[in-house]
Amino acid sequence: MKKLISQSLIVLELFISATAFSQIYFNKSIPLINSQAALSIQELSGGGYLVAGQNYKSSMQTLYFMRIDANGDTLWTKEYGNPLNYYWVSYSSLNTTSDGNYICAGTIQDTTSNSDALLVKFTINGDTLWTKKFGGPYYDAGRDCQQTVDGGYMLVVDSDSLNNGMNDFVLIKTDSLGNLEWRRRYDAGGYDVPVCGLQTQDNGFIISGARGSNSSSTSNWIVKTDSTGQMEWVRTFSSGGNDGLCWISQLSNGEYISTGAKVVTGMNKQACIRKLKTDGTINWEKLFGNVGNDAFLFNVQEFSGSYVFVGNYTNLSGKYEGSLLKTDTTGNQIWERTFYYSPLVNNYVCDIKTTSDNGFIVCGQTVGISGDVWVCKKSIVMVVTYQVVMLE
Repeated sequence: MKKLISQSLIVLELFISATAFSQIYFNKSIPLINSQAALSIQELSGGGYLVAGQNYKSSMQTLYFMRIDANGDTLWTKEYGNPLNYYWVSYSSLNTTSDGNYICAGTIQDTTSNSDALLVKFTINGDTLWTKKFGGPYYDAGRDCQQTVDGGYMLVVDSDSLNNGMNDFVLIKTDSLGNLEWRRRYDAGGYDVPVCGLQTQDNGFIISGARGSNSSSTSNWIVKTDSTGQMEWVRTFSSGGNDGLCWISQLSNGEYISTGAKVVTGMNKQACIRKLKTDGTINWEKLFGNVGNDAFLFNVQEFSGSYVFVGNYTNLSGKYEGSLLKTDTTGNQIWERTFYYSPLVNNYVCDIKTTSDNGFIVCGQTVGISGDVWVCKKSIVMVVTYQVVMLE
């Protein structure tokens, strides 16, 4: 006779065997000449990954595109720039286009220290198809970009040029060749710094970042527009301290996830995640990590019944490490994993994407004496349920 004695859930958080599931994992710091950062990454349909970043030099700073294979080994690196200019690539701004090419957002600074926003389109082989500059007499920096449903592009710009040297959110819409169609400015009356944006499911746009009276007193700020860039609503989330930037992602049900940090005591912060309704009002808010100056959690990856976030935490030695956080849809933590190339140096995470084998690819920078490109392939975590029985 079989008698059920107890039923329990034994949660086994296992990094899946690469042999059994044909997944490949790696954790590599790739030294190039001088000091580099990997700011954005994409998996390629033909295998491997494409990385966009910047290369710091004594008298200049260049853009680079790097292709690595499925094992994380470098196949080629192509560099763009000239001795008269400095170039930057923005966090997580590398995206695919409908014609099989790629687009990224960045910034170029000339010899007069004037900066313009960049929108760069290039091939899978790292060859540029076109580069467009947008700017004015002051500082303009490209923060994020995406192809729009009509085949054109959107570019989010941190701009001083349209408001006499005061930062504003600026949204630029172009045609398929990168030519300007329209430009909109969004001003909260102070220093308003955007960091990311996207086209929403209703064909409008949403931009997030920070607003503040000065650089030491900022609140999370989000602007939602219609398809022509006309403002529909704005939301400000503030602790009263220097909360800083927030990122925005749209979920499959049309709601939003906003991620960043929130001051909880003095100048100390915790990582903050807010789930927002379609009108931008708060559904729930949760804090994670230690109280300090820890993590920005951004670029949410959505799964069935859960979300995965990435950020930077400080370890006991005061060095930054990467952090993967998985929650359920109500913000309850399922698991968290920290990772690094070396615990003796700072390990900065700049982008995360899901991969076709249900894993994650992460890129960033390791900083010791100099900085190197950091790429890390992680596996998914399984939860296995067992039923415990006893035979009599």
